[in-house]
Amino acid sequence: ARSPDPLHVSLSFGVSLALACVCLGEVHLNPVVTLALVAGLRVSPWWAVLLVGAQLLGALSACALLLGITLTALTSNLGLNEVAPGVYLYQALLVEMAVTFQLVLCVQATHSCPVVFDLQIGFTGCGMNPARSFGPAVLTMNFHNHWVYWVRPCAGSLLPWLLHDLVLHPRWSCLGDWLIECKEAFLKDLSKQSRGSENHMEA
Repeated sequence: ARSPDPLHVSLSFGVSLALACVCLGEVHLNPVVTLALVAGLRVSPWWAVLLVGAQLLGALSACALLLGITLTALTSNLGLNEVAPGVYLYQALLVEMAVTFQLVLCVQATHSCPVVFDLQIGFTGCGMNPARSFGPAVLTMNFHNHWVYWVRPCAGSLLPWLLHDLVLHPRWSCLGDWLIECKEAFLKDLSKQSRGSENHMEA
């Protein structure tokens, strides 16, 4: 079968993401962006767990729907992300990390989602979103090199957080200040969760 045009794939990514943002407003579609927002204390860890769970379930549901409505789905890989032949693992890791870095940095700096996937498609299938890689991997039961699509995107999401919040637009003077505020926010969330549980039991 003829390989899809990278431009078509890039446009599909961009248009679907733009439609989701226009229709639903501020949405969390990518675990690595959610991770960066947690690190920046913009999203609580408890809420992030629910968000990532919803993202993974959404990916599974979308792939299952594709499997049910597409005649060729049974003989295809459902868009499974795979490292391209001739590409070494360290190259795939660097590409995933670099593209995730620019994605998260742009999201943090502009609160928008850039569409620059074309370079990555030829190397790793344009992972950058662990949830998007997770769905096809589960339904096809193909987890070969699947860790690549989790490890480096997550690392690539934390580096732009450090660059943006500590260098470009400093919110803390050093990591020590961030750790103090992080601990305070965690304890505050924990206390809120405890009060919510107590109120629920009393009701």
